[in-house]
Amino acid sequence: MFKKTLVSLVLFTIGVFMALFRADLSLEDLSIKYAGRTSRFVKIDGQPIHYKSEGKGFPIILLHGTASSLQTWDKWSQELSQYYQVVRIDLPGFGLTGPFPDNDYSMKHYSEFLEKFISTVGLGRCYIAGNSLGGEIAWNFTIDYPERVEKLILIDAAGYPNDAPPPFIFRLAKAPGFNTFLRFSTPRFMVRNNLEEVYYDDSKIDEDLVERYQSLCRREGNRRAFIYRMNTAHIDRSDELSKIKQKTLIQWGKHDKWIPYNVADSFATSISHSVVKIYENAGHVPMEEIPEETVADAIQFLQEDSPFHFPFIFANSQEVRRGNNR
Repeated sequence: MFKKTLVSLVLFTIGVFMALFRADLSLEDLSIKYAGRTSRFVKIDGQPIHYKSEGKGFPIILLHGTASSLQTWDKWSQELSQYYQVVRIDLPGFGLTGPFPDNDYSMKHYSEFLEKFISTVGLGRCYIAGNSLGGEIAWNFTIDYPERVEKLILIDAAGYPNDAPPPFIFRLAKAPGFNTFLRFSTPRFMVRNNLEEVYYDDSKIDEDLVERYQSLCRREGNRRAFIYRMNTAHIDRSDELSKIKQKTLIQWGKHDKWIPYNVADSFATSISHSVVKIYENAGHVPMEEIPEETVADAIQFLQEDSPFHFPFIFANSQEVRRGNNR
């Protein structure tokens, strides 16, 4: 009886695994759909990095979040490229770029990578905007290389301690055994569930969006990189945020389930020349969910010469607060 039960359990487990198994996808196959006319690849430490450069003018770098890609900035890039050179990067571990060869996903390594990227493509000083993980990289980079950053935009940025529990998918990636499941399985229902967590308005999640996130997660090496990233020790540098003297716009979705919107005030308290904009109709990725509103505010922030000496009027103001030491 015991042997029959054990055999049945093993067969059931194998059946579930086979049903949910999703093979890796090659860079070549994914590039057909997700690398466009403005796509470029540049080698950093021997690794080809996928990025897009659009428009002319003062450069702005856009950094996406965990399990995302440079396509999250599509609508922002359309607007920003009318005024600036917009450079969007598929960060190592994500998108078409693929994993770091050394599997080092520490914030220090990402910051060093960004410095090498900027030097290699010859951008010099620039604006930087980042969402979630990209926001954490952006503010760490600004601390490490302040001479590179003219202005900073943080969108639901990670890295500031808070009491919210980590997202379920992050906890799964840290659990021995279960993370092996993630390495080989990225079913569509799981991708949609994650998108429903980061979006406020689920009606904006269509099949093309789900397919994009699922396909790029399956880029060869990306799922393994995600597990490495989730198991990388986090070093709290929030006490160094006061070193940031650049004018900073902090944008946040009020319905962010992953990083509560009150964390925006924590950033503003630590960064002296900052202003906070809270969006009532967005979750964790407002630049993707409500791009028209968020990019309009970003453009006004970037174009304003002295935004902290006069009332800061946003194009789509819903809730605005300032940082300290004005």
